[in-house]
Amino acid sequence: MNKKTLRALIDTVLSTGRRALTAPQAQQLCDAYGIPTPKQALAKTPAEAVKIASRLRFPVVLKIVSDDILHKTEAGGVVVGVASPTDGSARL
Repeated sequence: MNKKTLRALIDTVLSTGRRALTAPQAQQLCDAYGIPTPKQALAKTPAEAVKIASRLRFPVVLKIVSDDILHKTEAGGVVVGVASPTDGSARL
């Protein structure tokens, strides 16, 4: 991702009135600058989440992705230490 694309990403975020990036947007920024981060992926369904978690290998952390929720932990949008495909669903 080049500087022009990154600038467009940041400008888009700011134009919506937000002052923070979502996790996927922050990942794009880190990737562009070579900043190492834990492996992650975005799932849109529970089935996708299970496939991704299996590929990344359990245990995993589940986090909500929303433009409206900046502090995920305080909103109850983080589940740590999900050890199996059925473990996370019981705690969400």
